[in-house]
Amino acid sequence: MKSLFSGNDPSLKMRDGHGRYATPERAYADKARRELIYWKLETEKYQRMYESVVKVLNDRNRELYKIKGK
Repeated sequence: MKSLFSGNDPSLKMRDGHGRYATPERAYADKARRELIYWKLETEKYQRMYESVVKVLNDRNRELYKIKGK
């Protein structure tokens, strides 16, 4: 017996970012927005790691050139 709350209806399984029922388009848009935020944070993390390594490398190169120049 199918009923409104049987859980077989795929439209009832779609949720937005706040846990409310949503259309497939709205659920997809919210998922894309969450993924965008996640990947921006990951990008920022790797960018900062890269910049810290480059800063240390530049400092070491300056010290090396100073030593070689003397």
